[in-house]
Amino acid sequence: MKFFSLRLEDLQLAVRLGCTEKERACPQEVRIAVELRFPSAPVALSSDRLEDTVCYAKISDAIIKHCESREYLLIEKMAADIYLLTREFSGSEIGIGITVHKVRPPVSRLKGGTFFRCGDFAP
Repeated sequence: MKFFSLRLEDLQLAVRLGCTEKERACPQEVRIAVELRFPSAPVALSSDRLEDTVCYAKISDAIIKHCESREYLLIEKMAADIYLLTREFSGSEIGIGITVHKVRPPVSRLKGGTFFRCGDFAP
């Protein structure tokens, strides 16, 4: 095996997000994806022990607590915060890719929402 990746897909949050106070007044649905790329096989592949890998439950909980406890004007800033928070749980050797999906931005006829991606690679 030469490829090792852990992906959190569609972590659903309710976030006060938007350029105006009016838009931030009511929490909006945001979905987060986080991908972690390991430079080599995590020890957990053979040990089957949580201590030998990155705990995605801890990352998910931290993202939810952090993002739902504040307001954001832009999804770009939110994505940058999530990247830094994820880095705290994963260490410097693991590559991180973040996607923030604002599901229903207040833009006429925009049906698929808005996405912003950042990190060490294109997720």
